[in-house]
Amino acid sequence: MICMRSPPRPVMASATNNRQGEDLNREAEKLVGAYYPTYCRLKLEAAGSALADEISKLFSYPPDSTHQSFLRAVLSAWGQQLPDWSNADLAAIRDRLGPADMPYRERRLLFILAGINSLYDAAGGRDAPTADKLNELKASAWNMLDKVRAAPKKAAAAVGHELSAFLTAEQLGDHVYDSPEWFAKQHEPALAELFKAYSAQLGQLLTDKSKPMWEEFQTTTANWAPGHRRALLSRYVGFPLWDVLIFPAIALSDLPQFTPIGVSQYSPVAAEVLIPPDGRKLKGTAWHHFGGFMEASWRENDYLWGRLDGAELILRTLRAAARPDVPEPTTTRQLGPAAAVAAAGPRLKDAAERILTAEQDLRTVTGLRKSLAKQLSKDRFADSAP
Repeated sequence: MICMRSPPRPVMASATNNRQGEDLNREAEKLVGAYYPTYCRLKLEAAGSALADEISKLFSYPPDSTHQSFLRAVLSAWGQQLPDWSNADLAAIRDRLGPADMPYRERRLLFILAGINSLYDAAGGRDAPTADKLNELKASAWNMLDKVRAAPKKAAAAVGHELSAFLTAEQLGDHVYDSPEWFAKQHEPALAELFKAYSAQLGQLLTDKSKPMWEEFQTTTANWAPGHRRALLSRYVGFPLWDVLIFPAIALSDLPQFTPIGVSQYSPVAAEVLIPPDGRKLKGTAWHHFGGFMEASWRENDYLWGRLDGAELILRTLRAAARPDVPEPTTTRQLGPAAAVAAAGPRLKDAAERILTAEQDLRTVTGLRKSLAKQLSKDRFADSAP
Protein backbone atom coordinates (compact mmCIF):
# COMPACT_ATOMS: atom_id res chain seq x y z
CA MET A 1 0.00 0.00 0.00
CA ILE A 2 1.24 3.48 -0.87
CA CYS A 3 0.74 6.11 1.83
CA MET A 4 1.28 9.82 1.21
CA ARG A 5 0.85 12.73 3.60
CA SER A 6 -0.04 15.24 0.90
CA PRO A 7 -0.65 15.23 -2.87
CA PRO A 8 2.57 15.00 -4.87
CA ARG A 9 3.65 18.45 -6.02
CA PRO A 10 0.36 20.33 -5.26
CA VAL A 11 -0.66 22.59 -8.11
CA MET A 12 -3.06 25.50 -8.43
CA ALA A 13 -4.75 25.43 -11.83
CA SER A 14 -5.77 28.35 -14.01
CA ALA A 15 -7.56 28.79 -17.34
CA THR A 16 -4.98 26.47 -18.84
CA ASN A 17 -6.46 23.57 -16.88
CA ASN A 18 -6.50 21.14 -19.83
CA ARG A 19 -2.85 21.77 -20.66
CA GLN A 20 -1.89 21.35 -17.02
CA GLY A 21 -3.80 18.08 -16.98
CA GLU A 22 -1.68 16.85 -19.89
CA ASP A 23 1.47 18.03 -18.08
CA LEU A 24 0.44 16.12 -14.98
CA ASN A 25 -0.13 12.98 -17.03
CA ARG A 26 3.42 13.30 -18.31
CA GLU A 27 4.65 13.89 -14.75
CA ALA A 28 2.75 10.78 -13.66
CA GLU A 29 4.43 8.75 -16.40
CA LYS A 30 7.85 9.94 -15.22
CA LEU A 31 6.94 9.30 -11.58
CA VAL A 32 6.11 5.61 -11.94
CA GLY A 33 8.33 4.81 -14.90
CA ALA A 34 8.14 1.27 -16.20
CA TYR A 35 4.72 0.37 -14.86
CA TYR A 36 2.90 3.37 -16.39
CA PRO A 37 1.91 1.23 -19.42
CA THR A 38 0.30 -1.21 -16.97
CA TYR A 39 -1.74 1.67 -15.55
CA CYS A 40 -2.99 2.63 -19.03
CA ARG A 41 -3.84 -0.98 -19.86
CA LEU A 42 -5.76 -1.34 -16.61
CA LYS A 43 -7.77 1.77 -17.42
CA LEU A 44 -8.72 0.30 -20.80
CA GLU A 45 -9.68 -2.95 -19.10
CA ALA A 46 -11.81 -1.06 -16.54
CA ALA A 47 -13.61 0.79 -19.34
CA GLY A 48 -14.26 -2.49 -21.14
CA SER A 49 -15.61 -4.04 -17.94
CA ALA A 50 -17.92 -1.04 -17.46
CA LEU A 51 -19.24 -1.46 -21.01
CA ALA A 52 -19.80 -5.19 -20.39
CA ASP A 53 -21.81 -4.37 -17.29
CA GLU A 54 -24.00 -1.88 -19.15
CA ILE A 55 -24.64 -4.33 -21.99
CA SER A 56 -25.56 -6.93 -19.36
CA LYS A 57 -28.12 -4.53 -17.88
CA LEU A 58 -29.42 -3.75 -21.37
CA PHE A 59 -30.13 -7.44 -21.94
CA SER A 60 -31.28 -8.05 -18.32
CA TYR A 61 -28.46 -10.44 -17.46
CA PRO A 62 -28.39 -10.98 -13.68
CA PRO A 63 -25.37 -9.55 -11.82
CA ASP A 64 -22.40 -11.95 -11.75
CA SER A 65 -24.29 -14.38 -13.97
CA THR A 66 -22.56 -16.58 -16.53
CA HIS A 67 -23.50 -14.15 -19.30
CA GLN A 68 -22.22 -11.04 -17.50
CA SER A 69 -18.97 -12.77 -16.50
CA PHE A 70 -18.50 -13.93 -20.09
CA LEU A 71 -19.02 -10.41 -21.46
CA ARG A 72 -16.47 -9.02 -19.01
CA ALA A 73 -13.97 -11.68 -20.03
CA VAL A 74 -14.65 -11.03 -23.74
CA LEU A 75 -14.13 -7.26 -23.43
CA SER A 76 -10.96 -7.88 -21.43
CA ALA A 77 -9.66 -10.33 -24.05
CA TRP A 78 -10.56 -7.88 -26.84
CA GLY A 79 -8.49 -5.15 -25.19
CA GLN A 80 -5.53 -7.45 -24.66
CA GLN A 81 -5.58 -8.55 -28.32
CA LEU A 82 -5.30 -4.99 -29.60
CA PRO A 83 -1.93 -3.91 -31.07
CA ASP A 84 -2.15 -0.88 -28.74
CA TRP A 85 -1.98 -3.26 -25.76
CA SER A 86 0.85 -5.51 -26.92
CA ASN A 87 2.93 -2.60 -28.24
CA ALA A 88 2.26 -0.47 -25.13
CA ASP A 89 1.22 2.36 -27.46
CA LEU A 90 0.07 4.73 -24.72
CA ALA A 91 -1.08 7.48 -27.06
CA ALA A 92 -3.23 4.98 -28.98
CA ILE A 93 -4.70 3.58 -25.75
CA ARG A 94 -5.59 7.08 -24.55
CA ASP A 95 -7.18 7.91 -27.91
CA ARG A 96 -9.16 4.69 -27.88
CA LEU A 97 -10.31 5.27 -24.30
CA GLY A 98 -11.45 8.84 -24.86
CA PRO A 99 -14.76 9.55 -23.08
CA ALA A 100 -15.13 5.84 -22.24
CA ASP A 101 -12.70 6.34 -19.36
CA MET A 102 -15.67 6.93 -17.05
CA PRO A 103 -14.26 4.93 -14.10
CA TYR A 104 -11.45 7.50 -13.92
CA ARG A 105 -13.96 10.36 -13.63
CA GLU A 106 -15.82 8.53 -10.88
CA ARG A 107 -12.61 7.85 -8.94
CA ARG A 108 -11.64 11.52 -9.18
CA LEU A 109 -14.99 12.75 -7.86
CA LEU A 110 -14.89 10.26 -4.98
CA PHE A 111 -11.36 11.44 -4.20
CA ILE A 112 -12.54 15.06 -4.15
CA LEU A 113 -15.52 14.16 -1.95
CA ALA A 114 -13.13 12.55 0.51
CA GLY A 115 -11.17 15.82 0.52
CA ILE A 116 -14.32 17.86 1.21
CA ASN A 117 -15.20 15.54 4.11
CA SER A 118 -11.75 16.05 5.62
CA LEU A 119 -12.38 19.82 5.85
CA TYR A 120 -15.41 19.52 8.13
CA ASP A 121 -13.21 19.21 11.24
CA ALA A 122 -11.95 22.76 10.66
CA ALA A 123 -15.30 24.17 9.48
CA GLY A 124 -16.19 27.50 11.04
CA GLY A 125 -12.68 28.15 12.30
CA ARG A 126 -10.54 31.11 11.44
CA ASP A 127 -10.23 31.54 7.66
CA ALA A 128 -11.83 28.09 7.25
CA PRO A 129 -14.87 27.38 5.06
CA THR A 130 -18.20 27.16 6.83
CA ALA A 131 -20.14 23.90 7.02
CA ASP A 132 -22.79 25.45 4.75
CA LYS A 133 -20.17 26.16 2.07
CA LEU A 134 -18.84 22.62 2.36
CA ASN A 135 -22.37 21.25 2.13
CA GLU A 136 -22.95 23.33 -1.00
CA LEU A 137 -19.74 22.11 -2.60
CA LYS A 138 -20.40 18.53 -1.57
CA ALA A 139 -23.90 18.65 -3.08
CA SER A 140 -22.43 19.92 -6.36
CA ALA A 141 -19.85 17.12 -6.40
CA TRP A 142 -22.54 14.51 -5.72
CA ASN A 143 -24.70 15.94 -8.52
CA MET A 144 -21.74 15.63 -10.89
CA LEU A 145 -21.10 12.10 -9.67
CA ASP A 146 -24.74 11.19 -10.30
CA LYS A 147 -24.39 12.43 -13.90
CA VAL A 148 -21.15 10.51 -14.39
CA ARG A 149 -22.70 7.32 -13.02
CA ALA A 150 -25.85 7.71 -15.10
CA ALA A 151 -24.03 8.40 -18.38
CA PRO A 152 -22.85 4.81 -19.17
CA LYS A 153 -26.39 3.43 -18.93
CA LYS A 154 -27.70 6.17 -21.23
CA ALA A 155 -24.81 5.66 -23.66
CA ALA A 156 -25.37 1.89 -23.85
CA ALA A 157 -29.07 2.44 -24.45
CA ALA A 158 -28.33 5.01 -27.16
CA VAL A 159 -25.99 2.59 -28.93
CA GLY A 160 -28.94 0.24 -28.95
CA HIS A 161 -29.41 -3.38 -29.87
CA GLU A 162 -28.17 -3.08 -33.44
CA LEU A 163 -24.46 -2.86 -32.59
CA SER A 164 -24.73 -5.18 -29.59
CA ALA A 165 -27.12 -7.76 -31.09
CA PHE A 166 -24.31 -10.34 -31.32
CA LEU A 167 -24.18 -10.31 -27.49
CA THR A 168 -27.83 -11.21 -26.84
CA ALA A 169 -28.54 -14.47 -25.04
CA GLU A 170 -29.98 -15.94 -28.27
CA GLN A 171 -26.84 -15.11 -30.25
CA LEU A 172 -24.41 -16.14 -27.52
CA GLY A 173 -26.09 -19.49 -26.98
CA ASP A 174 -23.55 -22.02 -25.79
CA HIS A 175 -20.67 -19.66 -26.64
CA VAL A 176 -20.74 -18.51 -23.01
CA TYR A 177 -18.90 -21.76 -22.28
CA ASP A 178 -16.30 -21.16 -25.01
CA SER A 179 -12.98 -19.39 -24.69
CA PRO A 180 -13.49 -15.60 -24.29
CA GLU A 181 -10.24 -15.08 -26.21
CA TRP A 182 -11.59 -17.07 -29.16
CA PHE A 183 -14.91 -15.22 -29.09
CA ALA A 184 -13.15 -11.83 -28.92
CA LYS A 185 -10.96 -12.73 -31.87
CA GLN A 186 -13.93 -13.89 -33.94
CA HIS A 187 -15.88 -10.70 -33.22
CA GLU A 188 -13.05 -8.16 -33.06
CA PRO A 189 -14.54 -5.72 -35.62
CA ALA A 190 -17.97 -5.80 -33.94
CA LEU A 191 -16.45 -5.26 -30.47
CA ALA A 192 -14.30 -2.40 -31.73
CA GLU A 193 -17.31 -0.73 -33.36
CA LEU A 194 -19.41 -1.21 -30.22
CA PHE A 195 -16.74 0.30 -27.96
CA LYS A 196 -16.21 3.23 -30.34
CA ALA A 197 -19.95 3.99 -30.53
CA TYR A 198 -20.29 3.70 -26.75
CA SER A 199 -17.39 6.10 -26.23
CA ALA A 200 -18.85 8.56 -28.75
CA GLN A 201 -22.20 8.55 -26.96
CA LEU A 202 -20.47 9.26 -23.66
CA GLY A 203 -18.67 12.16 -25.30
CA GLN A 204 -22.00 13.62 -26.39
CA LEU A 205 -23.56 13.17 -22.96
CA LEU A 206 -20.65 14.83 -21.13
CA THR A 207 -19.32 17.19 -23.77
CA ASP A 208 -17.79 19.73 -21.39
CA LYS A 209 -15.78 17.11 -19.47
CA SER A 210 -14.58 18.53 -16.16
CA LYS A 211 -15.00 22.24 -16.89
CA PRO A 212 -18.18 22.77 -14.79
CA MET A 213 -16.56 20.99 -11.86
CA TRP A 214 -13.48 23.17 -12.01
CA GLU A 215 -15.49 26.38 -12.34
CA GLU A 216 -17.65 25.39 -9.38
CA PHE A 217 -14.62 24.73 -7.19
CA GLN A 218 -12.91 27.95 -8.27
CA THR A 219 -15.98 30.06 -7.47
CA THR A 220 -16.89 28.41 -4.17
CA THR A 221 -13.36 28.43 -2.78
CA ALA A 222 -12.46 31.94 -3.97
CA ASN A 223 -12.54 33.44 -0.45
CA TRP A 224 -11.06 30.49 1.41
CA ALA A 225 -7.73 30.67 3.17
CA PRO A 226 -4.92 29.55 0.81
CA GLY A 227 -4.14 26.44 2.85
CA HIS A 228 -7.70 25.08 2.81
CA ARG A 229 -8.16 26.04 -0.83
CA ARG A 230 -4.95 24.36 -1.87
CA ALA A 231 -5.82 21.21 0.09
CA LEU A 232 -8.98 20.74 -1.97
CA LEU A 233 -7.93 22.02 -5.39
CA SER A 234 -4.73 19.97 -5.27
CA ARG A 235 -6.91 16.88 -5.09
CA TYR A 236 -8.64 17.98 -8.29
CA VAL A 237 -5.60 19.08 -10.28
CA GLY A 238 -3.16 16.54 -8.88
CA PHE A 239 -5.43 13.53 -9.15
CA PRO A 240 -3.56 12.04 -12.17
CA LEU A 241 -0.53 11.68 -9.91
CA TRP A 242 -2.52 10.04 -7.14
CA ASP A 243 -4.40 7.72 -9.48
CA VAL A 244 -1.34 6.37 -11.24
CA LEU A 245 0.07 5.34 -7.86
CA ILE A 246 -3.07 3.90 -6.30
CA PHE A 247 -5.27 2.51 -9.08
CA PRO A 248 -2.99 -0.35 -10.29
CA ALA A 249 -2.71 -1.78 -6.79
CA ILE A 250 -6.47 -1.50 -6.28
CA ALA A 251 -7.36 -2.92 -9.71
CA LEU A 252 -4.95 -5.84 -9.48
CA SER A 253 -6.09 -6.74 -5.97
CA ASP A 254 -9.78 -6.37 -6.91
CA LEU A 255 -10.50 -4.24 -3.85
CA PRO A 256 -12.83 -1.22 -3.81
CA GLN A 257 -10.82 2.01 -3.92
CA PHE A 258 -13.23 4.26 -2.08
CA THR A 259 -15.67 1.66 -0.73
CA PRO A 260 -18.76 3.21 -2.39
CA ILE A 261 -21.96 2.65 -0.44
CA GLY A 262 -25.39 2.71 -2.03
CA VAL A 263 -27.73 5.15 -0.31
CA SER A 264 -31.45 4.90 0.31
CA GLN A 265 -32.55 7.97 2.23
CA TYR A 266 -35.81 7.66 4.15
CA SER A 267 -36.84 11.20 4.91
CA PRO A 268 -40.25 12.81 5.36
CA VAL A 269 -39.03 15.48 2.96
CA ALA A 270 -38.62 12.96 0.12
CA ALA A 271 -42.04 11.33 0.66
CA GLU A 272 -44.56 13.37 -1.31
CA VAL A 273 -47.53 11.20 -2.29
CA LEU A 274 -49.68 12.12 0.73
CA ILE A 275 -50.01 15.81 1.56
CA PRO A 276 -50.50 17.12 5.13
CA PRO A 277 -53.81 18.99 5.33
CA ASP A 278 -52.33 21.97 7.18
CA GLY A 279 -49.13 22.07 5.12
CA ARG A 280 -46.97 20.91 8.03
CA LYS A 281 -46.17 17.22 8.21
CA LEU A 282 -44.16 16.81 11.42
CA LYS A 283 -45.16 18.32 14.76
CA GLY A 284 -42.32 17.00 16.90
CA THR A 285 -39.80 19.30 15.20
CA ALA A 286 -41.04 22.13 17.42
CA TRP A 287 -39.05 23.09 20.50
CA HIS A 288 -35.74 22.21 18.82
CA HIS A 289 -37.07 18.75 17.87
CA PHE A 290 -38.22 18.00 21.41
CA GLY A 291 -41.86 18.73 20.58
CA GLY A 292 -42.81 15.07 20.80
CA PHE A 293 -42.22 15.21 24.55
CA MET A 294 -44.71 18.06 24.91
CA GLU A 295 -47.90 16.78 23.28
CA ALA A 296 -49.23 13.24 22.82
CA SER A 297 -51.02 14.36 19.65
CA TRP A 298 -47.72 15.48 18.16
CA ARG A 299 -46.18 12.09 18.89
CA GLU A 300 -49.09 10.23 17.30
CA ASN A 301 -49.02 12.55 14.29
CA ASP A 302 -45.34 11.94 13.62
CA TYR A 303 -45.66 8.20 14.26
CA LEU A 304 -48.46 7.89 11.70
CA TRP A 305 -46.54 9.92 9.12
CA GLY A 306 -43.49 7.74 9.73
CA ARG A 307 -45.41 4.60 8.82
CA LEU A 308 -47.01 6.17 5.74
CA ASP A 309 -43.81 7.79 4.46
CA GLY A 310 -41.88 4.59 5.15
CA ALA A 311 -44.33 2.58 3.04
CA GLU A 312 -44.02 5.03 0.16
CA LEU A 313 -40.21 5.15 0.19
CA ILE A 314 -39.82 1.39 0.57
CA LEU A 315 -42.05 0.83 -2.47
CA ARG A 316 -40.13 3.45 -4.43
CA THR A 317 -36.86 1.71 -3.54
CA LEU A 318 -38.11 -1.76 -4.47
CA ARG A 319 -39.63 -0.63 -7.77
CA ALA A 320 -36.49 1.28 -8.73
CA ALA A 321 -34.47 -1.91 -8.20
CA ALA A 322 -36.91 -4.06 -10.19
CA ARG A 323 -38.00 -1.80 -13.05
CA PRO A 324 -35.70 -0.08 -15.58
CA ASP A 325 -38.28 2.65 -16.26
CA VAL A 326 -38.34 3.90 -12.64
CA PRO A 327 -35.78 6.63 -11.87
CA GLU A 328 -32.95 5.62 -9.55
CA PRO A 329 -32.29 6.52 -6.83
CA THR A 330 -35.81 7.68 -5.95
CA THR A 331 -35.45 8.22 -2.20
CA THR A 332 -32.60 10.73 -2.12
CA ARG A 333 -34.43 13.66 -3.68
CA GLN A 334 -37.86 15.17 -4.13
CA LEU A 335 -39.64 14.05 -7.28
CA GLY A 336 -42.86 16.06 -7.08
CA PRO A 337 -46.24 14.52 -6.11
CA ALA A 338 -47.10 13.14 -9.57
CA ALA A 339 -43.68 11.55 -10.10
CA ALA A 340 -43.71 10.19 -6.55
CA VAL A 341 -47.03 8.45 -7.25
CA ALA A 342 -45.58 6.91 -10.41
CA ALA A 343 -42.43 5.83 -8.55
CA ALA A 344 -44.32 4.25 -5.64
CA GLY A 345 -46.89 2.52 -7.85
CA PRO A 346 -50.52 1.52 -7.24
CA ARG A 347 -49.74 -0.77 -4.30
CA LEU A 348 -49.07 2.25 -2.13
CA LYS A 349 -52.80 2.99 -1.99
CA ASP A 350 -53.54 -0.42 -0.48
CA ALA A 351 -50.57 -0.17 1.89
CA ALA A 352 -51.60 3.31 3.12
CA GLU A 353 -55.22 2.26 3.61
CA ARG A 354 -54.13 -0.75 5.65
CA ILE A 355 -51.92 1.46 7.82
CA LEU A 356 -54.77 3.89 8.49
CA THR A 357 -57.05 0.99 9.38
CA ALA A 358 -54.47 -0.56 11.70
CA GLU A 359 -53.89 2.75 13.49
CA GLN A 360 -57.50 3.55 14.42
CA ASP A 361 -56.52 3.59 18.10
CA LEU A 362 -54.65 6.86 17.53
CA ARG A 363 -57.47 9.01 18.92
CA THR A 364 -55.74 12.39 18.74
CA VAL A 365 -55.20 12.33 14.95
CA THR A 366 -58.71 11.39 13.80
CA GLY A 367 -58.91 14.48 11.59
CA LEU A 368 -55.61 13.65 9.95
CA ARG A 369 -56.69 10.06 9.26
CA LYS A 370 -59.91 11.26 7.63
CA SER A 371 -58.02 13.78 5.48
CA LEU A 372 -55.55 11.16 4.30
CA ALA A 373 -58.32 8.61 3.64
CA LYS A 374 -60.04 11.21 1.46
CA GLN A 375 -56.83 11.73 -0.51
CA LEU A 376 -56.51 7.97 -1.03
CA SER A 377 -60.08 7.77 -2.31
CA LYS A 378 -59.09 9.88 -5.31
CA ASP A 379 -57.98 7.88 -8.32
CA ARG A 380 -54.40 9.17 -8.36
CA PHE A 381 -52.90 5.74 -9.09
CA ALA A 382 -54.80 4.94 -12.29
CA ASP A 383 -51.85 5.61 -14.57
CA SER A 384 -49.27 3.88 -12.38
CA ALA A 385 -47.88 0.64 -13.73
CA PRO A 386 -47.94 -2.27 -11.25
